[in-house]
Amino acid sequence: MTPPTEPAPEPVLTPRFRFGLGLMALGIGLMFISGKVLPTPLPAGIATGITLAVAGFVVVVVEALRD
Repeated sequence: MTPPTEPAPEPVLTPRFRFGLGLMALGIGLMFISGKVLPTPLPAGIATGITLAVAGFVVVVVEALRD
């Protein structure tokens, strides 16, 4: 006798969730490079990094709240 088969669970790292995490990582990396690595801090790079990180966070939160 074979045990009953259960439906496959939904994957945790969906493509949209991975996109959001990648966007956050890219934004944080851009902030770090623009603020610490370059000889003079680049305000536009820091602002862009913050924007990318916040957008990635929004994507992650929206994906987590989807049913």
